[in-house]
Amino acid sequence: MTRVEARPLSREQFVIWMAAALSGAPVQPQDLTKVTPRSADVVLVWPVDDRGARPVVCVARNKFQDFYAFVSTYFANVQPYTAYFRVVPLELLGNLEQEGVEHPRSIEVTKLVAGASIAEAWLAALRNGERPNNVLPLVRSTLSSALGQTVLAGYDSMALDWVLNEWLTIRAARNDAVVSSVEAISNVWSHVHAAIVPMERQRTSGLNASIIDFLATALKTRTINGEALRLISGDVAPNADLRSMLTASREERVGRFNVFISELKERGRLDVAAEFTAGLMLAIAGNGSFEMIRSAREFQGWLDGAATWFGICAALFDESNLMSYAHSVGRRMTRDLSRQPEIFGVVGADVASTELRFIQSSKGDVANLALTSAGSLEVEILPNVLSRLVLQDAGQSNQRAEEYEVMLSALDEISRVTDRARKRLRRSGQEDQSTSEDRLQRRPKKLF
Repeated sequence: MTRVEARPLSREQFVIWMAAALSGAPVQPQDLTKVTPRSADVVLVWPVDDRGARPVVCVARNKFQDFYAFVSTYFANVQPYTAYFRVVPLELLGNLEQEGVEHPRSIEVTKLVAGASIAEAWLAALRNGERPNNVLPLVRSTLSSALGQTVLAGYDSMALDWVLNEWLTIRAARNDAVVSSVEAISNVWSHVHAAIVPMERQRTSGLNASIIDFLATALKTRTINGEALRLISGDVAPNADLRSMLTASREERVGRFNVFISELKERGRLDVAAEFTAGLMLAIAGNGSFEMIRSAREFQGWLDGAATWFGICAALFDESNLMSYAHSVGRRMTRDLSRQPEIFGVVGADVASTELRFIQSSKGDVANLALTSAGSLEVEILPNVLSRLVLQDAGQSNQRAEEYEVMLSALDEISRVTDRARKRLRRSGQEDQSTSEDRLQRRPKKLF
């Protein structure tokens, strides 16, 4: 557990601190008169035992707009501000003291995040009728990626809600197509959250305890086996007999999955248990192979959340091809997620989601930001919770439209010039012909 010190600052004290911070590495405030939290504009937070750490700026939720308006005016040479200084909601300050997910479970959790993100990205590409050349930005942009990183960081349920709302808000402002199964995906990660973060096991109201126990056991044993399946054989999947399905032939496993889906459609049972069981059975059918994700199109439009459950359950299998699937995007995701940058270290993202919302609301051009990667924007929602925005925005579309119009105008002008030249040549040819005929008529006749 990291113990932190929180120092409330007035706006004047914040300016003094910024002057020192901009001269080099951000320093912890010294020799400043203490102010009461109620009269503070910001709160600086840093680890008690690390005098060289970079303080995190905490701002109340209802003061973000005023704060970013202030720093954009007084520190115009530090834009965007959150590319250099980390800013988090004051209400989530307690999460800066969290220990995070214990090793070695964190390695297994990265696989869950990667698996769910791949499944969600695949369905998004299927809905849009696209086959993207580079799937990594699309996978990183998913809701499962953001919520999974929140769980991996060991944050509480309030932080999970914050990440969900921020993820939705920054995409709604850009008119991005948001997945239709947001509520179902959020519910999936609430179950995973309760299975991984010990303090959240006490807050399981509205969740299925058997699913949580199944996930906790599977993570502990690092695979899906009869012990884990026994925990859900009662109230979650009483008629599926998943333990015998685990040892059946591939043809039988696929057949039983198809029968289960048909029965679900007939009964119209669309609760969390049905979504979980459908995703788990599809994972069992392929022994964790992500090639089975093609069958996840069966879930679209009526069994929201099942594809996310498939990605999570498939990642738990020993035989899973998560690491090698889709040009090893799973291996790249688990590598990146295994790195836990220091909360009180240097910022690595392009901008924080709260400042991005401010830029969008003030009609600022996101494309003008200095980007880590061309064509996409890395957004920090919370420390160690990053999301990717692919910049297929209106600015690019307008630029292409303008270029198209210029080309059309140029072609029209070329056509008009060509027509005029053709007419002139035609008239010139007619005049030459008539002149020749006149000359022939005026030529004196030969005398014989």
